Amino acid sequence: MPGARTLSAAEQQAQAARYLAEVQTIERTVERLAAQARAEGDLLKLNCINDKLLQIRAHIRLGEQTSVELTAAGLRRDDAERHHQFSKLTIIYQRVTVLGQEAEACVGEEAAYVGQTQVSVDVDADVEGAGDPTKDEGTPLPTDRPPVASPTT
Repeated sequence: MPGARTLSAAEQQAQAARYLAEVQTIERTVERLAAQARAEGDLLKLNCINDKLLQIRAHIRLGEQTSVELTAAGLRRDDAERHHQFSKLTIIYQRVTVLGQEAEACVGEEAAYVGQTQVSVDVDADVEGAGDPTKDEGTPLPTDRPPVASPTT
């Protein structure tokens, strides 16, 4: 994704519109998750999702306001303010994306545990003769004391 300083005013406006469309899509997805949790009668899921949904809606309001300020800064040809508003909008978009993922995690908590973890290890033939690093081979500790580091001690 290009940085804020590399986009022209028109490109920033277009990207801002894409950001706002995406956060509204995330809001609708989280609303569906809330409706599903409500239908299931699962209050824990519903409370978790509603918390994320409230935060998403607050970010969307802020994003819409920021988009208006971005447009105004572009019309004034105030590049520093335009870059600042675009950076704010980028952060809002990223935060809403994370909140959407957290809302999905609210629903999928019991699916997170599916049983015992099994680990399989493939050892390269070149490394195989080096020994097993997970086993203590009983490396002896030095028995001689090191020399004194300071002449005053």
